[in-house]
Amino acid sequence: MTAAVVAQRTVPTGPVKPGHTTLHDPSGVLTRLLTSNAQWATDVSRVEPAFFEQCAKGQSPKVLWIGCADSRVPESVVLACKPGEVFVTRNIANQVHLHDDSVLAVLAYAVAELGVEHVVVVGHSNCGGVA
Repeated sequence: MTAAVVAQRTVPTGPVKPGHTTLHDPSGVLTRLLTSNAQWATDVSRVEPAFFEQCAKGQSPKVLWIGCADSRVPESVVLACKPGEVFVTRNIANQVHLHDDSVLAVLAYAVAELGVEHVVVVGHSNCGGVA
């Protein structure tokens, strides 16, 4: 499997438009995702014109969500929250180990820099990571 850079910018600074990056995308899935992102950004801008400008000013989430990387349980969907409301890290089976530099860096940043008030470790049913 090869990786491809699919965007030079990411939300919330603005939408990524299809065709701005050369993609190796024989299945069309990356093009579909970029098209969906552009449509989402257009829809958000129409409903909430200052959304991207506000997001660019920073974040102040009250919750750090440590969840599973399973694609069926995205926190923004199951919590019905907006970008910036929850700081997130996800891994296989929502694990937290004292020797995991990645999760410890997220935890330190969330508490020390963002001032989160709650750290929530969330699992889900039928998780293949704990099977």
